[in-house]
Amino acid sequence: MDARFGFSRLGKLNARAQRARPHLLDADLVLAHNAPCNWMLGSIKLPGQRAWQCNEPPRLLHLRKANPRLAARVDATPGGTVDLATRSVRKVMQVGSKHQKQLQKRVLSDIAMTQQLDTVFAISQFSRDNARAIYGRCEEQVVYPFVRFSEGGTRQGRIGPDGLQILVQTRLAPKKNVDSVIRGFAEYRKGDPRATLHVVGDGPLREHLQELAQELMPPDACLIHGYLSTQELREVYDRCQVFVLLTIDEPFGMVYPEAAARGLLIIGPDHGGPLEILEGGELGHCIDPFESGALVQALEELRTLSVDEVSRRRRAADRSCRARFGEEAVAADLLSVLGLSAQAHPQTAT
Repeated sequence: MDARFGFSRLGKLNARAQRARPHLLDADLVLAHNAPCNWMLGSIKLPGQRAWQCNEPPRLLHLRKANPRLAARVDATPGGTVDLATRSVRKVMQVGSKHQKQLQKRVLSDIAMTQQLDTVFAISQFSRDNARAIYGRCEEQVVYPFVRFSEGGTRQGRIGPDGLQILVQTRLAPKKNVDSVIRGFAEYRKGDPRATLHVVGDGPLREHLQELAQELMPPDACLIHGYLSTQELREVYDRCQVFVLLTIDEPFGMVYPEAAARGLLIIGPDHGGPLEILEGGELGHCIDPFESGALVQALEELRTLSVDEVSRRRRAADRSCRARFGEEAVAADLLSVLGLSAQAHPQTAT
């Protein structure tokens, strides 16, 4: 339907933005979220405030500045590297180099339209710093996503006396780095042969990950469940004691505070949004996502913790995440960064 405006990406985005404009003229505030909504909102004139909540700058347009950890690894590792995250970004970079002129036009347009907005704020310090590097602007104050916390966090007893039960929950895509978790777990399981890795989620790498697990471990050692219903997911959570996800350049990561609220001990990457959620390692292990030995060491330490220490860590993570990412705290931060007051906007505040 947009063909009459041209076949280019920018032509289609402009057409969509212009169609949306009449519906936004009466708004005091228009808030855009994921890219390319920032481009579309910046391309139209409106009487109200135009703001962008930057979950993450568009990664394919800003390959190095929006993917700093992966870009550094691509530069530092050989072409035959094992992990899928690095291989996928290297491939995208190679494709981008062949279409450099077209890509650069989109990059410059994305920056120009974002600079037209009244307010740009980010969902983590990591995203804020990336946005500043790319667009030259982003509010200092971070507004974290709010998390709908479940009841939980009150588990008792030691973890893993009969073998650790470990959960991974994510989309099965390269940058989620689940293959590195499977390799590290296979090494750990040599010393804990009753341990089980539960992988919940679906995506383009599911078949590959199943084959990798079968190559490295017995069939019952790694269970790739796919997509689960709410009740099925709850049952898997109840079975597990540890949550592991070693994503790359993750802007936030809702699953980390969700896991903390269910009483799981957490192992995450040593950078990005998860590092902020885990308060630099105070609330869980933050390790090199590409170093299998680091995962083995973290799992071995968790398995030997005393009952009192396990309980202390569970309480600390649960309380901290609820205090920072609950609706009340996030609403106050959102109103503040947008220059609004809770008294004037009671429905927004709640």
